[in-house]
Amino acid sequence: MTGRAVLRRGSSGVTGMTGLGLFTERGERKSLPFAQRLLWLVISLIVPALAIAAGGLYSAYDAEKSATEEILLQTARTLALHLDRELRKLETSVQVVVQQPLPATGEQEALRRRVNEQTLLEGVRIALERASGELIFSESETLNALQGSPARQRALHDSLLTGKPVISIHPSPAVDGRVVVIDAPLPGDGPERRIMSVEVNSSVLARFLAGNGFGSSEWNGAAAGPLGDIVARTRNDNLFSEPLAPPALRVRMGQHDEGVINLEREGEATSTAVFSKTPRYGWYFILAYPQHRLEAAFNRSLAWLGALALVAVLGLLHVIYLSRQLLRPVARLTASAGRLARGDIIPGRRTGVTEFDEVQRALRDASHQLARRNAERDQVEAMLRASEQRLRLAMEASELGAWSFDPETNELTGSDRSRVLMGIPVGRLDLHTLDAALHPKYRKEHFNAIASGIGGREPFIVEICVQWPDSTTHWIEVRGRPVMRASGLPTVVGLVQEITERRTAADRQRMLLRELNHRVKNSLATVQSIALLTRRSTAADQAWEAFEERLVGLAKTHDLLTASDWRGAWLDEALASELKPYQNAAHTRIMTEGPRIRLRPRATLTLCMCFHELATNAAKYGALSTDAGRVQVEWSITPAAGSTPPMLVLTWRESGGPEVTPPTRQGLGSRLLDRGLRRELGGKVEMTYAPTGVACRMELPLDAVTAASLDSAADPV
Repeated sequence: MTGRAVLRRGSSGVTGMTGLGLFTERGERKSLPFAQRLLWLVISLIVPALAIAAGGLYSAYDAEKSATEEILLQTARTLALHLDRELRKLETSVQVVVQQPLPATGEQEALRRRVNEQTLLEGVRIALERASGELIFSESETLNALQGSPARQRALHDSLLTGKPVISIHPSPAVDGRVVVIDAPLPGDGPERRIMSVEVNSSVLARFLAGNGFGSSEWNGAAAGPLGDIVARTRNDNLFSEPLAPPALRVRMGQHDEGVINLEREGEATSTAVFSKTPRYGWYFILAYPQHRLEAAFNRSLAWLGALALVAVLGLLHVIYLSRQLLRPVARLTASAGRLARGDIIPGRRTGVTEFDEVQRALRDASHQLARRNAERDQVEAMLRASEQRLRLAMEASELGAWSFDPETNELTGSDRSRVLMGIPVGRLDLHTLDAALHPKYRKEHFNAIASGIGGREPFIVEICVQWPDSTTHWIEVRGRPVMRASGLPTVVGLVQEITERRTAADRQRMLLRELNHRVKNSLATVQSIALLTRRSTAADQAWEAFEERLVGLAKTHDLLTASDWRGAWLDEALASELKPYQNAAHTRIMTEGPRIRLRPRATLTLCMCFHELATNAAKYGALSTDAGRVQVEWSITPAAGSTPPMLVLTWRESGGPEVTPPTRQGLGSRLLDRGLRRELGGKVEMTYAPTGVACRMELPLDAVTAASLDSAADPV
């Protein structure tokens, strides 16, 4: 047997799937209703089918969308090439106009005539200016407004530098839009060289867009410059109504030569735009397609998916209907199982389902067998309850606690009563808590005694000492008996009972016997001493009376000590007991004064005998022999001084009695005072025989005569 209890650790449950609702916190699979399992079965079939259908429909929609975008992009590429050729034609027409020198006079008419001869330049307005910047003439208010602007100066400079026509785009001062200008130098040199500027009307490019099928189509086309300036559009709708292309489109055009982008308006996608860059001039052709036309394919896919979902919902409703039809026999089986659990007899009704009918028959047969076994069990349980109740009443009446020890697992278990008796307020009784509860003084000895008893094969009784949490000491009797079992190692069972009061009573009885023996011997010695002193100091005819009076005084003192179980007496009460026969009704004959002091038993006997002798002498010869006589008894405590301990000082002073004559010899009273105070209490006494009255001063060590309390006052006498 060891001093440690075996700690067992429970298995933890599987928690990984608890969040899905399929497993409990202990890792067990949850039980689901029959209808719910059917529903899960249908869902497990329908959901994958819906997922596959949705994936297929989305793939078809995505393929159609990709094909449409590819067609749009291919169309944009083609139209970008056409736009490049159209710009090249305009540039060539302007080049033809400026190839021949102008006449000296009629420059404007000559240029206008040449321009009108070019079909592509129909409706354009022209201007002529020198290389120095001097304007010769102008048919265009726009060109007049743009005169001198940095963009115009840069275009004119590029035209003179290259000697070829230069196409540029400028903001139109007249309207919120853009204007296309073609600048071409005429033959010549020097500052007098002239440059013809042609303002290309937007209708020229509009004819190009209309000629490519954008007249009545839902498609929206636009021609934009290298920086996204819209110079021509098929319709003046919200998409291309601004002078610049939408910001998102301009960013994409700045990053790529061609691409596809969804254009949004007011937070919603409205069009899918494709753009392609012209290879020669770096312009862009933008083609926009309404988003709702692309979404039509997606809506068709959604319609098919909705139809499939509707079919799935109808299937679920049909499953719910079938599950309700199947739940009726299941409910009957559940009710039969409940009746079986309650011990009722199950009838043999049919459920309508072959498999369920077999289960119903098995439940019916089980109910009959269970009813017979329940009757037998009830009879045995009634007998067991009666036996357990008798045992519980017996253990409660005797305040016993039960315990058991299993040597195979090295585990000690106990009842709540046994735990309380062992001083274990919370937790459980085991080897560890038992070892901690044992009194440190006897821990090793008592634990080994319990281990020896448990390890043996015979019944045993061990008395152990435990210390409770409140630091009180208690004695416990442990009884144990081995009980054999099939495994071979016996289980040890037993009882525990508190025997603290029994041990205390036995110890007190032994102590009282020793104390009684000691006190009887002391009393006999005291009586013997009183008799011997009386015989020596008293005449023969008065010896018996004096001896009897002293025995009566000794008996009174014994009565006083017996009232406090021989634990001492108060000094004032001891004086009152001895001097009561001599006190008058007004309590003025004998006066006492001093602090309240508790005397030890030995000091009580000695002082009472001394005061008895002083009172007897005063009644015979001193102040108490006359009515006018008085006795004053005072006591006080003097503090320690150096090596002198604290002292109790008592003074007996007589007055008002006969004149005192010093004695010629030492009487019995003087001998008792001397012997009792000096020898018994280690004090000293001083007798004074003044003519006015006898005085006695007693000085006694405080520790020898006083006690702090009643419990600490007891001492052998």
